[in-house]
Amino acid sequence: MDKRLIILLGIAIVAVGIFAGLVWYGGQRTLPIAEVPIDTSMPDDSAQFHAYGAVTLKLDEQVLFKDLSIRVISLEEDSRCPTGVQCIQAGTVRVKVEIVSGLGTSTPVIGLGKSITTEAEVITLTATTPYPARDVSIAPNEYQFIFTVAKRTVAGCFIGGCSSQICSDQPDVVSSCEYRAEYACYQKATCQRQTSGACGWTQTAELKSCLLNPPAL
Repeated sequence: MDKRLIILLGIAIVAVGIFAGLVWYGGQRTLPIAEVPIDTSMPDDSAQFHAYGAVTLKLDEQVLFKDLSIRVISLEEDSRCPTGVQCIQAGTVRVKVEIVSGLGTSTPVIGLGKSITTEAEVITLTATTPYPARDVSIAPNEYQFIFTVAKRTVAGCFIGGCSSQICSDQPDVVSSCEYRAEYACYQKATCQRQTSGACGWTQTAELKSCLLNPPAL
């Protein structure tokens, strides 16, 4: 065989080998995938809650606070003295509201300038607009009720009584000094503010059992 032909054949074989290697390497090699950053931060729930302070509601409107919601159900009374009219009394406004709080759901009627309390808040109806005028009627959807919601300041609870059997929000409460067997149960009990907002003994299973079967005198 011609020597040059052998050389060319060898070069061709090497070229084919190199080409095959490149094809195999290209098939095995994967392009890097761009990493998409993942937002692991928690959503800010506070954005959907109203801050404490003044809030204006119309009939059937609702406002949400962190642990409280208020909805105006109905206008119960608007006896305010209209402008241009002489009245014996100034009159008032009363509205029925739905309140959902830690105490549950209630539907009290609140008067203008009056307050109601939950276990953690004080809710006051501070104003109502528009103000009535002579010979001018106010449509229900025109009423705006302005409430002020504030955090309730809760004082501590105190143990008092001759046998330390009283739990109240007043320090140094005095009682008569007769002694009863169940008073011994309160020595290890917890005196604190309850879900009702009042001070009282926390009714644990241990305290209930002791009160049912107090130690002998």
